[in-house]
Amino acid sequence: SEDTRDIYVKYFLWLVAGFSFFTYVHEVIKEVMTSTFTDFYHYFMNAKLLAQGFDIWKTDSPEVIAQTNLMISQLGVSCKAVIVHSMGFFLIFSPLTFLPPETAVILWVVLCQISFILSIAIIFKTVEGIDRGKALCGIFLVFNFWPLREDLHLGQPNALILLLLSLSLFSVKHKQFLLAGIFLGLGIQMKEFFLPMLLFCLRKKYWKMLAGALCILVLVKCEAIFVFGIDKEFSYWSHHAQFFSSLLNFSSGRGIDIFSVSLVDLWHRLSKGLLHARISQSIMVIFFSSVLWRAWKLTGQNKDEVKSGKLLLEFCFFITFCFILSPWVHEINLIVLCLPLLVSWCYIANRPSNVNFILFAVAYLILGLKYSFISFPFCASGILASLLAVKAAGCVFLFFLIDRLLRQDMP
Repeated sequence: SEDTRDIYVKYFLWLVAGFSFFTYVHEVIKEVMTSTFTDFYHYFMNAKLLAQGFDIWKTDSPEVIAQTNLMISQLGVSCKAVIVHSMGFFLIFSPLTFLPPETAVILWVVLCQISFILSIAIIFKTVEGIDRGKALCGIFLVFNFWPLREDLHLGQPNALILLLLSLSLFSVKHKQFLLAGIFLGLGIQMKEFFLPMLLFCLRKKYWKMLAGALCILVLVKCEAIFVFGIDKEFSYWSHHAQFFSSLLNFSSGRGIDIFSVSLVDLWHRLSKGLLHARISQSIMVIFFSSVLWRAWKLTGQNKDEVKSGKLLLEFCFFITFCFILSPWVHEINLIVLCLPLLVSWCYIANRPSNVNFILFAVAYLILGLKYSFISFPFCASGILASLLAVKAAGCVFLFFLIDRLLRQDMP
């Protein structure tokens, strides 16, 4: 009978959601026992160097090189990497440096995993009209999301950023705009390519949220300058100006980070040798402008009668825009896209549509499957490299899915 079938479907959903969750728990335990957590030790080392007065962005300084090599030998891991995090991030991270490295890394992993689980719970709490079956489907989706495992393996902070953005969205929905801004500002401080999220506050005219975000950014920045020195802040911005200008340079001599899955790098791979650098840059500028115009057009100021689902989609619209705009994105950063993916899934589950589901499936499969450069490090160039970097296209599909959902929800 139909009732019997419904019961078996519920049992099956509990089974697959539990299988996904406990499989991931196994991955966490395995990584704790075997992983070198390269990025965590990168943060640990550079936070310590900053605290000792070294300018970590002056990578050609003999003193910095000598102290870096000494610390790498002490930690027993290889943790050299491009330093793209801000002084504010290292300030937030620095309390962990007072612990033994082995203790600090365990605490960091536990904190990140709790943050991820809390994020999923908060997202489901924020979305209205989501029943247990749809939530179980969402749990299956997120715990099978491959970037989650890459993030765990390296010890990245993206789960913390996801938690902060989820808390910001939850606060916005409940009209606690100042608190929403504080959470948003902390998320931006953790990774500054989320700065375009301030456009969301401007577009929605959430002035308290904008003020909260700017205040927390200024406060953390000032405290970091007080602790580490203003000369380090100047070095940070100088380093970033050179780093990001080189990423946006489409000249023939410009190298591509083989781990980057940004739209800029995907386009550079596809257009290199076919289009003049100026033409390629112009196409990207036109595309970015069109995407921003689209996001701006569809996200007007909400009135009380507008459904809250539209507000959630608008917030997710700008999160996805951050990933499209950034010239430097690694697969591990895609964890934050669990927020727009889950909100979109809940929206589609409540308003079934074949076209919307197909768009969602394409976006999720591109973003969530395991076929990155980390999986295939020998595929660093050529046509196959371009195909493996196609995760950037997943962000575009997700953006246009949210675009379609917003247009359907317009009166």
